[in-house]
Amino acid sequence: MVSDAFNAGRVDVLGLPGEVAAFGEVKPEPDVPNLEKALALAERTKPDLAVGFGGGSAMYFAKLVAVLPGRGQTTADVAGPEKVNGRVVALAQAATTSGTGSEAGTRASVTDPAARNKLAVQSRHMLADLAAVDPT
Repeated sequence: MVSDAFNAGRVDVLGLPGEVAAFGEVKPEPDVPNLEKALALAERTKPDLAVGFGGGSAMYFAKLVAVLPGRGQTTADVAGPEKVNGRVVALAQAATTSGTGSEAGTRASVTDPAARNKLAVQSRHMLADLAAVDPT
């Protein structure tokens, strides 16, 4: 489960079965070092499902967590349209904000502080298998 600190404290509302590894450190306007922490957790835990729980940034991270670990690609490798090799984990998105549409989109962006630029990734492999928009 990928979220900000607030939503990480309420992961139980999702009712996820089994052991849940939570990355609750997504920052607003996230950057590559922040993403690398989430990817490292995914490498260690090898999830069957990536869940984005929160606003656009959390959902961006969940998309990237679903497609990057174990695939031999970096964020820089997949920046641009349709460069992602595929994914091996399911992807679910639970939006807690309205307006971004990230739960139903195929794009993610993250700031690269070294290049002082945003990396935008677009891939059909980042379309969620399940998207939930429920204010309760």
